Amino acid sequence: MTKLAETKVKCRDDLTKLIDDLDLHVGVEIGVDEGFFSDWLLANSNLQVLHSIDAWSTETEKTLSEYAARNAKIMADRKQEYRSGEQDARERLSKFGGRSHIIKAISWEAAGLFEDNSIDFIYFDGSHTKDGFGRDIICWLSKIKNGGVISGHDYCRKHGYGVIEVVDNFVKSHGLQLHLTMERKSPSWWAIK
Repeated sequence: MTKLAETKVKCRDDLTKLIDDLDLHVGVEIGVDEGFFSDWLLANSNLQVLHSIDAWSTETEKTLSEYAARNAKIMADRKQEYRSGEQDARERLSKFGGRSHIIKAISWEAAGLFEDNSIDFIYFDGSHTKDGFGRDIICWLSKIKNGGVISGHDYCRKHGYGVIEVVDNFVKSHGLQLHLTMERKSPSWWAIK
């Protein structure tokens, strides 16, 4: 039985087991917000470095992500000042020293900072629109090593997300096997490149 067959990924937190079972060392999380999942990945896996990338911007026309803009509107409606999660993420991840590398950038611009075949693991949780997420996956595909894990959050249709359509087309066009976690509301997806 292969290590992959032995690894049970029931929820996104279990991706750390997959990371360790496949002996993956360099990871990227796209869409960090306050850094909770980056914290989990670093605390519970043997990743040597995790690049946590987020634009922390409400400029939907630039980022093609509506999450921050939607939260800013909700806060404004409540007459509360919007605060991005950037400072929280930086504080939360500082305890990992050199294992944590934070990049404030739009994800497809950040992709240009990485060599092809240099990433073992990537988790997409940034733009969930068809255009934004589709652009993310195209820009990052060559950066991921063969045998690396491509994964992401919110394989669902809430808020008009385009994740399901993009993922389904991606795995089909690349002949990859799609795996889903078992969370009801916001399952994660993953595949081996």
